[in-house]
Amino acid sequence: MTNITLMPVPSGAVRAEMARRVRHEAADVARARAHPPLHRSDGAAQTFSPPLYSFTKGLAHDAWGGLIEAKDLQGLISEINQDKPGSAPGETPLPGTYSSGLPAPFAVNKYGGTFKLKVKGTGARNWESPLAGHALEINGPDPDQLTMPPAPALGSAELIAEIAEVYAMALLRDVPFTEWDGSPVVDDVLAMLNALDFFKSDAGLDTHAKARRAARFAAGEPQTLTAANLFRGSTRGAKSGPYISQFMLIGNKEEPHPNAPGHERVAAPQKPDDALTRARAFVPSFMDGGEEGLAATPKGHEKGAIRYGVQAIPQLLRPHQRGVDHMVDWASWHDVQNGANRKGFDYFESASRFISTPRDIATYVHFDALYQAYLNACLLLLGEQAASDVGLPEGPFLAAGQGHDTRDGFALFGGPHILTLVTEVATRALKAVRRQKFGIHLRGRPETLAGAITLAWNAAQDGDLAAKLGNTKGPLDAMTDALVGCGLLGKIADHNAEKLAWWQDEEPDVSLGWIEESRNALLPMAFPEGSPMHPSYGAGHATVAGACVTVLKAFFEMFAVTEGSAFVGGAVKRGKLDLKRIMREAKSGPPAGLFGAERSFADLGIPAIYAPDWVGSEGQSLSPTGVDPATITIQGELDKLAANISIGRDFAGVHYYTDYYESLRLGERIAVGLLQEQMLTYREPLSMRLTGFDGDQIMIVGTGGSRHQDGPDAIVYVWPAAGGGATPESFKEWWQRAQS
Repeated sequence: MTNITLMPVPSGAVRAEMARRVRHEAADVARARAHPPLHRSDGAAQTFSPPLYSFTKGLAHDAWGGLIEAKDLQGLISEINQDKPGSAPGETPLPGTYSSGLPAPFAVNKYGGTFKLKVKGTGARNWESPLAGHALEINGPDPDQLTMPPAPALGSAELIAEIAEVYAMALLRDVPFTEWDGSPVVDDVLAMLNALDFFKSDAGLDTHAKARRAARFAAGEPQTLTAANLFRGSTRGAKSGPYISQFMLIGNKEEPHPNAPGHERVAAPQKPDDALTRARAFVPSFMDGGEEGLAATPKGHEKGAIRYGVQAIPQLLRPHQRGVDHMVDWASWHDVQNGANRKGFDYFESASRFISTPRDIATYVHFDALYQAYLNACLLLLGEQAASDVGLPEGPFLAAGQGHDTRDGFALFGGPHILTLVTEVATRALKAVRRQKFGIHLRGRPETLAGAITLAWNAAQDGDLAAKLGNTKGPLDAMTDALVGCGLLGKIADHNAEKLAWWQDEEPDVSLGWIEESRNALLPMAFPEGSPMHPSYGAGHATVAGACVTVLKAFFEMFAVTEGSAFVGGAVKRGKLDLKRIMREAKSGPPAGLFGAERSFADLGIPAIYAPDWVGSEGQSLSPTGVDPATITIQGELDKLAANISIGRDFAGVHYYTDYYESLRLGERIAVGLLQEQMLTYREPLSMRLTGFDGDQIMIVGTGGSRHQDGPDAIVYVWPAAGGGATPESFKEWWQRAQS
């Protein structure tokens, strides 16, 4: 009898030492990425009295201008900072602790008065996770390791443009995206926005504001807003094809069910042999109203059913009712600033449809499960048998002969790995952005600024109101003059008058109070409760979008891989990237074959690019657009997905463009940092590649533990979009972009 020994190698004390070393290496990698960043806010909370541009929601606001007591804001800030000094005899307390050493409770007094309108729920809302930014992280960047540049200052040309965009989005909520070209409403909005100084020239803007302005336009085209680039997002992919990403519309192609009447049993495909592939025949055929799950005729991508094992997720949703905007009167606006829990006052359409209008996407981001869109995108890619990055040693292969001869991915580099990983970054993104929101910027929401603009507009002819503006009067007057001058505030006042008449039939207690109807610049909101109970900058949805999409771009193959010097022997083979050569030549640029043309939807076998058919079915079906799927890239649609979700929050009225733009890039760095540290855990060389949101080419490399003695085992290479090699300096500049 043969003696067989089962024992992992290494194990015992050797394995324990390896685990300890990897944890120490991860700490070294995190430390080497960046020194503690320089956090800078716009200074609004310290500069302006009253604090009309700071986050004050949930505190007690006065009966006129919605103003608060400065001491209440300081109390909120002290609680956020856990500023509770004290110590036991002979001990020095840690910052943010009581003398007992235990964390301080969040004990600031929220509004406790009477609301003007009937409110569903009990009392005022609570602040949402105000102390999450204090949590530490042991995988990926610590929440304090990254930062964001200051938000646009009160009275600045950029902030005027930003609040103008949010006002304009409210006016366009019910105009289908497919109908924007030639729409009189869209044309009016474009004329008003293009009349603002920010959209005329970038003169006088700082580096970050110039970048954010330029990102609104397609490269190489005139820098003016058009129906083709309006609210499209900051990346090239976000500006290509239909407005809504294919990942929010289409479903997986359905195979004939093996037990369908008159149909012979279908053999499961042999490669790749995983559960997601074997379940292709079991997507329920509810979209056709036939016998559920037993249709013999395959269903196309346009049916919008995402395969989730033997179940299906429809891309249809029932949106908020068209024409219903909230908080257009003083009574409801004032209640909401005090924290009134008006959740549940939603009105919905009678039928479901594909996302067709700005209000539809606002509905999605009102109720989504945060990383839902990216999990769906992952399921779509897996269901279409999309290849994983060629730098991974296992997983679906690119083409015949390019896969591994004996290994398939599952626990590592297969479906379960990426399904877990794409959601894993979400909680880290939320903690990092909460630190920015509460601890550094405390930026007020657009609804707050719109209230201040309304106050300034009415104060122009009322001395008592003017006295309430304090030192915010100058910048608010400048903003109001610009918005009145371009015609936008007049449009908003007319819009609000129409919506107010509807609400007075539904809820008779609504009232404009001291606001003149012709000077009502309150922001029409898509949600009855307005914005969430946390500050505006950065944006949670956008940070999660940046992180999750970055993971998807890194894991799945985004490039048409061709033979070249990047591969051992020049021949394409999974896991055979010539990492030593790449690392040696990185300063000169990426070796040939490393970054090819971006893979397209045609490469996935998807025959068309779709959009909701508004004219024929009011969005209840998808139709081919005529756009060639070979021109729409997987990476571009993932970038567009991130923009759709993030800017969907802007359409709802709860965020600004800078919230989206800067948070997306914050999320990207969180994901890259996490992937870099995870590279230390793998025991063989591997890599992932992607194009960043600013066009930089990024490669994350793990050496499998071979370089512990002579260098790091987890390296990030960044080849800048402007050209040049990947060096420690280029990575540092990319990582610290927000501090420049």
